[in-house]
Amino acid sequence: MKDINTITVSGVVINQPDMKHVGAKNTALLTFRLYSEREYSYQGVTKVDKNYFSIKVWGQHASDTAADLREGNRVTIQGRLTQETWESGGQRKYKVLVVAETVVNNDLVPFDASDRAPAPVATAPPKNVITKPTSKPKPPAFDSSPLDVKHSVLDEESIDDIPF
Repeated sequence: MKDINTITVSGVVINQPDMKHVGAKNTALLTFRLYSEREYSYQGVTKVDKNYFSIKVWGQHASDTAADLREGNRVTIQGRLTQETWESGGQRKYKVLVVAETVVNNDLVPFDASDRAPAPVATAPPKNVITKPTSKPKPPAFDSSPLDVKHSVLDEESIDDIPF
């Protein structure tokens, strides 16, 4: 069984996103911090969990996201968790961060003022959604032909033998 490593988090960008190009292939890398909070009630008292996440966006997604992302924007991110490890002063350090595969800048989503619901998008996907392309094969077409009931495993006599 494969492990699952996915995360969806929404919050506010708390620093100006930093765009740079790294490595031999000059790959685009966008980094920023995200603040997210969760309110809950414990023994009648409202409490707030405050969370800070380091976010990395790679490649063309980084370039596309950097064009419109600013400090203070509300965003929703889908991606995966990863851990970085390094040495500092003779001690091993660790940091868990989010590698974003989808970034939605909620401040750019068009709204209809009458009901505050997202306005319908014509034919092109919204500019604020950047999704990592996948090369997964398409599933086989659904066979809608009726089942052949003549070859059923159960017949009327065996149904009487079922113990419930």
